[in-house]
Amino acid sequence: MIIRRQDPRSYMMMRQRRGPLRSILLVAAILMVGIYLWAQDNPSQVEVMVLTALNRPPEPTPFAAEWGMQGANAFANGDLVTALDAYERAIQQQPNNVAYLYEYGKVLIESDRSTEASAVGDRAIAADPNDVRGYALKANAIAYSDPTNAIIFALQGEEINPNFAPLHAAQAIANTQIFRFSQALEKGELAIELDPMDAISYRAYSWPLIFVGRSGEAIEMLEMAISINPRLPGPYFQLAFEYKNRLNQPRMAIAIYQRILTELNPSPSDAAKANLRICETYSTAEEAKFDFAQPYCERAIEILPDYAPAWRELGRMQYLRRNYEGSIDTFEYCVELGATEVDCWMYRGLAHYWLAQCDDAWRVLNEAMEIATRQGQPSSIIAQIQIGIDNTKANCVDYRDVVPPTVPPPTLIPPTPIGGL
Repeated sequence: MIIRRQDPRSYMMMRQRRGPLRSILLVAAILMVGIYLWAQDNPSQVEVMVLTALNRPPEPTPFAAEWGMQGANAFANGDLVTALDAYERAIQQQPNNVAYLYEYGKVLIESDRSTEASAVGDRAIAADPNDVRGYALKANAIAYSDPTNAIIFALQGEEINPNFAPLHAAQAIANTQIFRFSQALEKGELAIELDPMDAISYRAYSWPLIFVGRSGEAIEMLEMAISINPRLPGPYFQLAFEYKNRLNQPRMAIAIYQRILTELNPSPSDAAKANLRICETYSTAEEAKFDFAQPYCERAIEILPDYAPAWRELGRMQYLRRNYEGSIDTFEYCVELGATEVDCWMYRGLAHYWLAQCDDAWRVLNEAMEIATRQGQPSSIIAQIQIGIDNTKANCVDYRDVVPPTVPPPTLIPPTPIGGL
């Protein structure tokens, strides 16, 4: 048998022919992986390349400055939703730009999102510890909730620029919160003196004026804030509150709330809030007008179905109109939504009592007492809850020997019959 052996030279030639092909394939594979990874990190550029290949040029992406300008214009027009979106886009491009962070934080405060604004203030301070705006934003964000620290941040800002009006505006509010009214008034006056065109300073100065009983001057400050920026809803809400609660002019308050709804561009939350305030103004008047009030509460719920305060007020009106079964359902839903208003427990417990549901009345009324005590509710609320507890103890056999709460009960109110809307 003849065994044919392959010429070694032919084997080497085959290896040489295969070598370049393998190298080319390896390089191609590496390039493909690299292109894929680059595309993952640069999707916008991939989109541009694809659209260019299809002869469809992409829409130009606005620069951060353009988003900032859009945010400023939207804020001036009272469109807080658009302003927030624009500043978020600007910050996405320039996350450490203190100017955008500061303006974004101001819109958050105006949108009742002070906790988020506080975090943005921290970001601004970290981005540039020598920029006074970060300290001013932080101080204003926590002026109501944490006044002592608000003053500390404001004083830190004063070390950088003592003439920056928002620092003093924050201290006007914070000092009021800790009952240092003289200092609060001084800081409010200084804020306006430093920047007579800053609406925030006028609103801040109105706060200590209210607490020292100078309501007329407080209203002048709020009206000045409105004249500087007539599209923002915040000062309107404050002004209407003053007319309703301190000047006892509910018609004027309702007119202001109606102006928010018809002349401004309120966000859904502000629109729901304005409707609720009209509902409350009618329902809490000396001669309550529930028929006028109810549609506004229902409109608030239509705008924001999970708006717990509107459900609370709707349940309160049901209770006062003796629709106890309906009020219980409404208040239970109010609690499910996370409401913290003691009314959702107090009136629900009282409704259980009038329906002779002793176990539920005792349980809910004692929960109401615990919540009211923890929240520091006024004595009138404590007394009303105590009445319900005492009535339950007196008229429910199983609770006659239970040790009563320590709050002394006032004069008992007679029971009312069950009725409907």
